[in-house]
Amino acid sequence: MKSIKVNLRSEQPLKERLLLPGISALMIAALVLTVYTAYLYLAGQREITASEEQIKSVRNLADDRQKQKEVQKMDPAAKEALYQDSAFIKNLLLKKMLPVSEILDDIEISRPEKLRIDLLEFSQDFNHMTIKGESDSAKDVSAFLLALDATGRFTVHINRGEIDEQKKIHFDITLDRQVVK
Repeated sequence: MKSIKVNLRSEQPLKERLLLPGISALMIAALVLTVYTAYLYLAGQREITASEEQIKSVRNLADDRQKQKEVQKMDPAAKEALYQDSAFIKNLLLKKMLPVSEILDDIEISRPEKLRIDLLEFSQDFNHMTIKGESDSAKDVSAFLLALDATGRFTVHINRGEIDEQKKIHFDITLDRQVVK
């Protein structure tokens, strides 16, 4: 009987045989560790965000309570004025009583390029407006007044007009809004 020899030795050195599987195992371990670290980081961020939101809501609640205490400490006349103002604004919003954009459009369209409006003030019922401004030219002021009157929405009243040392014309007018029924 002839004996069979089995050569268990590889032609490659041990170093080369273990290198590829070892590097692969290290890469897989590094990948698993990276994924796990990212998961922990994101979970921590979600927890931090939730805590920040909770802190904000507690602060807002404290601020609201402080504001309520301030309103309660107000004298009765100031409280009443605050409630009347808020009721007025609420009525404006609910009933849409005021065509503000149309009024402002008319004023802007009527304004000559070189005329400057310094103040536009509305009465509480928005039926009267005061406009104060200035211009280098009386012609521009006149054109502005005529254009406002030509819209048909306003009755124009001149309160004041004067010329300063630099020859600028300062004007103060009142517009009464004509309510169309």
